[in-house]
Amino acid sequence: MISLRDANRDDCDLLFSWVNDEVVRKNSLNTSIVDLDSHIKWFNSKIESSNCKMFIIVKDDIEVGQIRIDIDDKIGTINYSIDHRYRKMGIGELALNEIKNKLPELKLSGTVKKENIASIRAFQKADYKQYDSGDIIKFLWN
Repeated sequence: MISLRDANRDDCDLLFSWVNDEVVRKNSLNTSIVDLDSHIKWFNSKIESSNCKMFIIVKDDIEVGQIRIDIDDKIGTINYSIDHRYRKMGIGELALNEIKNKLPELKLSGTVKKENIASIRAFQKADYKQYDSGDIIKFLWN
């Protein structure tokens, strides 16, 4: 069982500790390492934006990942990552299901590199519909 809590300003360092994980960078559409100053500016812009919802994924009172939704015209684009110590436990699938409950008014969209088998499986198991494929695979809910 997991829950999602709203991210807050105190989570900036936590998200920075996850962003440069080797697997996170490899699976990201932007594979560049993120420096701390850039991360702080990015984080502050996201936390202040009314078009962004950021959540910390919590399992058994432990922060195990993040899921962010960037909103444009009632479509929420999903970005998520799981702490390396908690991967291969189905947490991605659970978070993708939970975000549907948290933001039912949005169409949710995810974009995944074809090499990112774990995220592809998480979207599929969470019943998101694949609507495009190639080097980038796209998923949609609602």
